[in-house]
Amino acid sequence: MSELALVAIRKTAELTTAAEVARARLLNGDPGINIEGLVKLENEARRAMRRLGVFGLKFARASTGPSPGLELARKRWDAAEKVKKGSPNE
Repeated sequence: MSELALVAIRKTAELTTAAEVARARLLNGDPGINIEGLVKLENEARRAMRRLGVFGLKFARASTGPSPGLELARKRWDAAEKVKKGSPNE
């Protein structure tokens, strides 16, 4: 990875962190936070992420079926329904 790319990544991380800290301070009632400045900071962080290509990435799943988490949730849901109906051994 080039030095220029590392600088861009670091700048993006710093902008994102600064925006998150400013937003947290605003939500905690800090009167010293300028809302207009916060919006500009968040927008610059978003633009930096877009320049890196962070937005719009599509991650392909290996399988086309339901995820393991969804399968587990369905099994638990079915078990809970059986208990509600009074037939836990079915």
